[in-house]
Amino acid sequence: MRRFYASNPAWAGSPPLPTGFHYKWYFAFHQNGDESVALRVEAYRNGLEQRAATANALGWVLPSVGAQVLLTRLARTDLAAQFAYQDRIRAFHRRLRLFYYGYMFRDRPFTKSNFSQAPTYNGAI
Repeated sequence: MRRFYASNPAWAGSPPLPTGFHYKWYFAFHQNGDESVALRVEAYRNGLEQRAATANALGWVLPSVGAQVLLTRLARTDLAAQFAYQDRIRAFHRRLRLFYYGYMFRDRPFTKSNFSQAPTYNGAI
């Protein structure tokens, strides 16, 4: 939990964990995992961007590649669309975390009526 609290100081004053399983530990574990691979994810994304830039450049001299680049862009299935989708998912996940962490890390009761306050995903393109 120390590592989680170091990178998420807003939750550092959380009540201590009880013995046995608790969702605070479980979610902190996953957050630590996400943070530990963030640089690798960024490097992977940069590699994909370089590959897409190469394909776009090749599209000017190879008509079949150019057609593929154009068609995937028109269909909104190209890399830019995929990254935009991932960014929307990442933003939604952040909103969910902040919403639920407020209950978990402050030991606030979560009732049936709280479900309607939870963030919802709008996957519009």
